[in-house]
Amino acid sequence: MKTFIRIYKGMLLWVSALSILLFILGLESMIEEHRWSLIVVWLVINILFYWMCRNILTIRDLYKLSGTYYIEKSLK
Repeated sequence: MKTFIRIYKGMLLWVSALSILLFILGLESMIEEHRWSLIVVWLVINILFYWMCRNILTIRDLYKLSGTYYIEKSLK
């Protein structure tokens, strides 16, 4: 059960990171095309992802799920 929770937390971390990155990269084109409703919807979704990450993930989870733990372990 612990493994499944870690998998779900990893999926939450990387999906939210990808969503926020795509929002930042696509913001300029959305503004040029005057797609204000899309900007608002995507902004609300990213705020929800951020809120979920803040409440569900701990610092230890971020350290292990981001790969920093394994990179440091392999460099030693």
